[in-house]
Amino acid sequence: MSEFKQTLGTISPQDAFDLLKEHENDSNYIILDIRPHEEFDEEHITGAKNLDYDGHESKKSE
Repeated sequence: MSEFKQTLGTISPQDAFDLLKEHENDSNYIILDIRPHEEFDEEHITGAKNLDYDGHESKKSE
């Protein structure tokens, strides 16, 4: 049985670079970019997948 590890959070560009190098031959390793499509299209990490998710902002109920 394969092991699944989920890590969520914001990381620095250097940390992203280090993780990419560490897992460059791991086809099970995915970089998921949850910024809006427009921002993703402007620039993103090569090979990253985009999921435009607007629920990451906390919203106050009034």
